[in-house]
Amino acid sequence: MKGFSLPKIGIKTNGQFFVHFKVDGERFRFSNGKVIDSPHSPNRVEGEQRQLSAELLRSDFTSALGRGWKPERTIRIDKVKTIGETLEIALKEKLSVADSRVYRRDIKWTANHFRDYIKTHKKTNKPITSLDAKVLLDFLQFSSESNSTRKLFKRVLQAILTPHLPSSTVDAFRSIKLPKSKSKLHKPIKDVQALLSEVEAFNPHLHLCCLLAYGCLLRPHREIRELTWNDFADDLSFISLSGSRNKGKRNRIVPIPAFVLPYLKPSHPSHNIFTGTENAFNPDYFKTLWGKFKKKSVLLQREQTLYSFRHTGAINVFKKTGSLQKLQSVMGHSNLQVTLTYLRGLEVPQLSVDDMPEL
Repeated sequence: MKGFSLPKIGIKTNGQFFVHFKVDGERFRFSNGKVIDSPHSPNRVEGEQRQLSAELLRSDFTSALGRGWKPERTIRIDKVKTIGETLEIALKEKLSVADSRVYRRDIKWTANHFRDYIKTHKKTNKPITSLDAKVLLDFLQFSSESNSTRKLFKRVLQAILTPHLPSSTVDAFRSIKLPKSKSKLHKPIKDVQALLSEVEAFNPHLHLCCLLAYGCLLRPHREIRELTWNDFADDLSFISLSGSRNKGKRNRIVPIPAFVLPYLKPSHPSHNIFTGTENAFNPDYFKTLWGKFKKKSVLLQREQTLYSFRHTGAINVFKKTGSLQKLQSVMGHSNLQVTLTYLRGLEVPQLSVDDMPEL
């Protein structure tokens, strides 16, 4: 790789700021601007000024690189010498910034498997430069026979280690091509009203969760479970979620359909809509309820899950609007590519009979 990457701000586990970037494929890290005659040194100030100073330092390095400045190679970021040391340092840093319970679980799971692999194959004390594509592929084959699990391990391990790897090892990750998984078709619900009635008779909390998943296209296990009355407009016309509250990391405002309103009984703004307190149910609450419902339901089909309500709602939105942008917005997807991938897994007709060839 030639040229330079745009500088970014990083934070060490001890809270210290630094700016990092690549020049001609080499990684560099600076905690102050002495080398470019910049006065900014984030770690010499306190509180909110530290973040501001880091932003100014990043801007100064961006300007310097744009003018053609290049750092001396002797100032290059130090590399951890062994695979084992790299893993432990990188793991600690990644866990310090991961805010999703599921993602933290995947990080620990992947790291444990990789730790077992390098120990079993006596690679813990090998230099980090020996971590090439052959070793990585061997780890993936050693750790699981499932292609989907191998893909997960590759993606998560790459995210953990990349900030601490030489460019040759980063390229090794990219060179590994695993077989594509077979597309899984999500089964939509044909008679939503009938299934909702069956859920309502089973449990009112699960019923409201299904209503919000279908009518507002929210994700059940975090977005819906953690809702408070403060997330609702005063007139119950819409729900607003900040980027930190949803998977797509984008602020979302979704309208509330009329059929949901009779089931909303607002109380104190800070109270969870299910528990009536400031605490939400545990993360597995709806998963456990759904498992019990599945055993009693006579309408539920084998391929349908709690997420099928959200999938069915998405199909209806797309059929009504024909707009990918609107669907992306209401689903909370980070970009249109995610929305397109999502639609490919649903029973969404892409062509009508009028679109077909004629004689």
